[in-house]
Amino acid sequence: MGNTYPTAAEIAQVSGTRFFEGLVDLSRTDVPIFNHFATRTVTGTRFKTLALGTLPSEPTFLNLNEGYTASKTLFTLGEMGLCRIGRSIKVQLSSMRLWDSENAVAGFSYWDLQAAEAFKVALMHIEKVMIYGTAYDPKGFPGMKQLTPALISNTLTYATPTAPEDDFYVRSFINAGGTTASTASSIYAVKYGPLDATMVLGGPNGISGFLNLETPRDVVQDVVDPVDGITKTDEFRYSSGEGYVGLSVAGSNETTRGYAQQCIRRVGNVTNDSGKGCTEALLDYLYESFPANKKPDVFFMSQRSLRQYRNSKPVASIVINDGGTVSSATVTQPLADNHRGVPIIVSDNILNTDAIEVPA
Repeated sequence: MGNTYPTAAEIAQVSGTRFFEGLVDLSRTDVPIFNHFATRTVTGTRFKTLALGTLPSEPTFLNLNEGYTASKTLFTLGEMGLCRIGRSIKVQLSSMRLWDSENAVAGFSYWDLQAAEAFKVALMHIEKVMIYGTAYDPKGFPGMKQLTPALISNTLTYATPTAPEDDFYVRSFINAGGTTASTASSIYAVKYGPLDATMVLGGPNGISGFLNLETPRDVVQDVVDPVDGITKTDEFRYSSGEGYVGLSVAGSNETTRGYAQQCIRRVGNVTNDSGKGCTEALLDYLYESFPANKKPDVFFMSQRSLRQYRNSKPVASIVINDGGTVSSATVTQPLADNHRGVPIIVSDNILNTDAIEVPA
């Protein structure tokens, strides 16, 4: 089991956008969610998508000469607007030339280094919005936490678990029950696919222009000297680039919709309180909150949650026979990279300091 849909880096590699591909490679450890998430690309700033509403009615067995009953799948055609993100770099020419002259063997220029770091920071910002949405950036798109709100009508309470299938898997928030203020984290499970969850990258030139810097130009500007505070004239190399990005969830990115999404589930209020951390049983319940034919492709969590998951497992004991002297020892479980065959991706952008959510 795993991600069978292309990621942003894979799309960039196939399409030959080497600059984009190389910088995504540099950012793999900084934006693991962005790099793992299934991705589709568009040319432009909007795209149309189909959302599955209802399935056709089941066929029945027929008598001879009995006619068929017609039915169809109900799809909702939606249009999503992507959110614009941009970056610019302005480097003092004298500093850039000095660094290049003294580091010629480095294999990359000072400008390349600045471009790579600026790109990485932009992707980190996108990943944080993928998680926290407009709560992190009001001009961004709804994130996974917003799309799995802690509402009474949307909550499964883990302390007194009920069967998720009893209400046809419409609830997407699981309350782990932690209560210590500002120590909460969330665990996400995501099902990828065109009618499920994908990240969407676009812009006037599609992925080939996504956050790519324009040809740099040299400019002369008056700036305040940081040493003596006097305004002086200096030369700079400048460039900018932008892109458009959004998160498509069940064909929409709206927090209020007329149909349930079954592709993102979240466990909230995961804390260090006794019995309120990440455990095998909790991940099993998260796994079970998906329909039988739509199991998740990935779990996203913080490093603390992964450590709690490891600590919830029984400690293994081994017997050592050393020349007739028998002793025993315990073996610490390693940090897991999957649960029930579903990959676990850890991101430091999932915080352990969120507020406690009280379903209302």
